[in-house]
Amino acid sequence: MIAVFSTGTSPRLEYILHHIITVMWGHPYRLFQSEDEFVESSAEAKINYSDLQLEGAFRISPHGLLLETGIRQLRPEITWHDGTPHCFLEKVPGADMDWDPIAACFYFLSRYEEMLPHTPDAHGRFRTEESVAFQNNFLHLAVVDRWVAELAEALHRMFLAFNPAPRKASFQPTYDIDQAYAYREKGFLINAAGFAKQLLHGNLKGICNRAKVLAGRESDPYDTFALLRQLHEAEGLRPTYFVLFAPHSTHDKGLSPGNRTFRELVRCLKDDGKVGLHASYGSFRNQEALRHEKTALSECLGNEVTGNRFHYLRLSLPESYRNLVAAGITDDYSMGYTSNAGFRAGSCTPFQYFDLQQEKALPLTIHPLLLMENCFFNSEERTEAALWQQVRPLLDESIRYGGEIVTLFHNHSFGPMPGHDLPTMELYLHLIKYMHDTCR
Repeated sequence: MIAVFSTGTSPRLEYILHHIITVMWGHPYRLFQSEDEFVESSAEAKINYSDLQLEGAFRISPHGLLLETGIRQLRPEITWHDGTPHCFLEKVPGADMDWDPIAACFYFLSRYEEMLPHTPDAHGRFRTEESVAFQNNFLHLAVVDRWVAELAEALHRMFLAFNPAPRKASFQPTYDIDQAYAYREKGFLINAAGFAKQLLHGNLKGICNRAKVLAGRESDPYDTFALLRQLHEAEGLRPTYFVLFAPHSTHDKGLSPGNRTFRELVRCLKDDGKVGLHASYGSFRNQEALRHEKTALSECLGNEVTGNRFHYLRLSLPESYRNLVAAGITDDYSMGYTSNAGFRAGSCTPFQYFDLQQEKALPLTIHPLLLMENCFFNSEERTEAALWQQVRPLLDESIRYGGEIVTLFHNHSFGPMPGHDLPTMELYLHLIKYMHDTCR
């Protein structure tokens, strides 16, 4: 048991202590507000989270964030120590750390910065460029996991009996099924419009391919599901597919949820792994649409859907996450950026979402997204070797701290008509082999 002393308590403090001590270290803890009871308690380690001097305890001077309520304009100043950024410096005589890692972890996991005034992008999303991590060049670091490990090492030096439970990295491949097929099942009007557009742009090869698919002479270029299934079986992988199950619209170009072939495909995907909801473009602020899509997908599968990723990674905090909870979603995989790989929440460890407006943790587990293939569209060097130089350090960072490595690829990126020139399959196979060799 880990004993923690604080002169006050709050939902914020209880939340982050539970995450650090119980979730990440695998230890129970008790929070004391009585000095005498804390000093007299028997524990593997004692953390004095206050400005008081207490005998036989590791002291951290609190920044104050965890005993506050509400949201204020707070952008932490970053300093660097041995290659790791620190924030919330509290240089207090007698303290065992000159900064507050507990408040720092809370700031990043609660996505405090996303609750501050900011300029969203064209899709209403929090822009990478607005983040503290991007502005200070540490988006590639799992800083929360680093800080928790740093605190554990410092505690162990004072309390030799204390050691966090060992953690081992895991790999969770995921796929977003925005469009199951490029041409099949699209209907006469959509395909006619497609032919016209290809003709207008002089895309004779595209016209020929579309005609062959519709005539049944070639397989659809987006239909890579058998290929992926073979890969999963060979490598012992259990993927998660996030399926767009909404009416056709400007940003949602999937098949109708009522299409029989599409429904059969969705049920087949369940045999290969899990199936979650790829909530539509407009549903991130529309609770009714979200409920309808989730209910329709659950009925198609014959089981309750509990996982989600928003289309376009479109999040509006805390509204989007509240809507997920109201719809019965327990796990979300949208916490990542479309333009940059890395650690949006500063962590590779799943965590509960803390609603800063309601001052409480929601029953929703956030699975940080490490990378998606779209992140590399703007890379100057697009060879497999060059892309691997970007991917490997991110994997190593997650493996080092025993994180959950969540990747996002699209089914169409593995076909003959991906719409980009990335060597997707080569990069993916390299990634899978690396994870297999490193984490087994």
